[in-house]
Amino acid sequence: TGSDGVKGDTGIDGDKGDTGEGDTGIAGAKGDTGSDGAQGDTGDKGDTGSDGVKGDTGADSTVQGDTGVTGPKGDTGSGAQGDTGDQGDTGAAGAGGGYSFPYKFSTNTTAPPDAAGDIEFDNAVLSSVTEIYVHDTDRNSNDLDAQLDDIGVGDRLMVVSNVDDDFVTFEVTSAADSGTYHTFGVTYIGSAGGFADTENISLAPTFSGGGGQGDTGEKGDTGVQGGQGDTGTQFPWLGAWVTSTVYAINDCVENDGSSYVCITGHTSQASDEPGVGGSWNTYWDLLVEKGEQGDTGADSTVQGDTGVEGDTGTEYPWTGPWVTSTAYVINDCVENNGNGYVCILGHTSSASDEPGVGGSWTTYWDLLVEKGNQGDTGAGGQGDTGVAGGQGDTGVAGGQGDTGVAGGQGDTGVAGAQGDTGVGAVNQINVTVENPTASEDINLGFYFFAITIIEVQAVVVGTSPSVTIDPEHRTARDTTGLDILASPTAITNEGAGQNLTSFDDPTVPADSWIILLTTALSGTVTELTVTIRYTID
Repeated sequence: TGSDGVKGDTGIDGDKGDTGEGDTGIAGAKGDTGSDGAQGDTGDKGDTGSDGVKGDTGADSTVQGDTGVTGPKGDTGSGAQGDTGDQGDTGAAGAGGGYSFPYKFSTNTTAPPDAAGDIEFDNAVLSSVTEIYVHDTDRNSNDLDAQLDDIGVGDRLMVVSNVDDDFVTFEVTSAADSGTYHTFGVTYIGSAGGFADTENISLAPTFSGGGGQGDTGEKGDTGVQGGQGDTGTQFPWLGAWVTSTVYAINDCVENDGSSYVCITGHTSQASDEPGVGGSWNTYWDLLVEKGEQGDTGADSTVQGDTGVEGDTGTEYPWTGPWVTSTAYVINDCVENNGNGYVCILGHTSSASDEPGVGGSWTTYWDLLVEKGNQGDTGAGGQGDTGVAGGQGDTGVAGGQGDTGVAGGQGDTGVAGAQGDTGVGAVNQINVTVENPTASEDINLGFYFFAITIIEVQAVVVGTSPSVTIDPEHRTARDTTGLDILASPTAITNEGAGQNLTSFDDPTVPADSWIILLTTALSGTVTELTVTIRYTID
C-alpha cells in the first residue's frame, strides 16, 4: 500500500459499490464533520445499557408530590411467637376515687394534731395504726370540716405521698368530730413505704356506696357426676382411755395429754394403759404426743371488759340486843347472852323464843356466832378507881328503935381541912346520839379542873353508816374551840368501834367546855356512841 496523499474535498457521495475484500489501508486523517442530515426514522430500541454512576442527590423539593397508588398487600409473614417480656414495675398508687385533700404528715402519735394542715397516726408502725387524727384545716388553709363529716364507718381512707410512691390504706371503723380535728378509728389494709415528718401527702377517701348489684345470671347445666371414691380407713375418736373397755383396731383415745391408735383389738386393763402400762405398745401406737407447755405470755396491758354486775347479796341487818315483844323478820341478827343469832322465821318475840334460852328458840333462830371463852386474867394490880356513881335511891325508913340511954356529950373534934381532888384517876364521858345529823353541836359538860384526854372510842349503828366527829374544848360555849383529835375522823365501825389516840390538843384547861361536833354523814346512821377517857391533872 502506498503512502497517503493529500486529502481532497469530500465529493458527492456516489453509489455505494460492493465491498471489497482487500487489506485495510492505513487510516487517513479525520475529515471535517459534514452538515447534519435530516433525522432518520427512529430505529428499534436497543438493549438497556448498564447503569451509569449515580449523580448527586438534588435539593429537597418544597412541593409535595401526588400520593402514589397503594400497592397490593403482601403475604402475612409466619414465624414463632416471641417470649413474653418481663412484667413492668408496678405503677404509683392512685389517689382513690372521688377526690383528695392536701395535708402534711406529722410523726407525732398523740391527739390533737400538732398544727393546721397535719395528719397524725396513733402508732409509728403503719400496720399497727388503729386511729387517725385529721385537722379540720388542710395545708392550703381550706376548712374541710363538712367534708370530713361525710366520712363514715365502712369507707376507706388512703394516705398517699406527694413526693414518691409510698401509700397506706385503711378501712374506717368509727368516726368522731373532735372539735378542731376529726378522729377516725381504722383497720389496716395495706401499704408501701412510709412517710417522713412534714412530708406533703394527700388524704383520699373512698366511700363505701357503689353501683347496684347486677341481675343474677342463669344457672349453668349441672356437670356430670363423678364416680364415688374409695372408702377411706376410719379412725373413730373415743375420747379418754377407760379401763375394762373393748377397743378395736384403729380406735383412737387420749391418755395423759397424748393420743394413741389401737393396733390390736383387746379389752383394756391397767397393764395396757397407753403410754403407761407394761405392755401398752402391744396394743397401741402413739398418734400425737403431748406438746411441751408454752412459756407464760406477757401480762396484758389492756384492761379487760368490766364483768357483769353480780346479783345483790342477801342482807343480814344487825338489830342489836334481843328484846322481847319485838317484831323480827327473816335474816335479822341479834345478840343475846354474848352470842349472835340470825332469825329464820318471822315472829313477835316472847320469853319462849328467847335465843339460846326459850324452849322453842330453835324454831325462830339459828346460832350465828357463839360467845367465846373468858380470857385469862390480865397481869397487873387493881385498876384505877372509876368515877363515883350517883347517889342511890333512899331506902325505906326502918321502924324507930328504942330510945337509948343518953350518953355524955363528947368533946367536939377539930374540923379537918377539905382534901384536894385526886390526881391521876382515869374517868370517862359517855354520850349516845340517836339518828345523828352531819352538823351536831353537843355540849358534853363544863369542867372546873384541868384534864388530859387519853383516848376516844366511837361506834355507829345503821346501814352502811359513816359519821365524821371532831370533838373540841372551849373556854366559852359560844366561841371557837381547839380540836382534840389530830383531824376530823369518819366513824364506820359497827362492832367493837374505833379507838382514837392521835391528838391535836388533848390538854383541857380548867373552866372549859367539851363539845362534840359532827361534820359529815353518809349511809343511814341510827345511833352514834362516843366515850372520852381522861385523867385529872
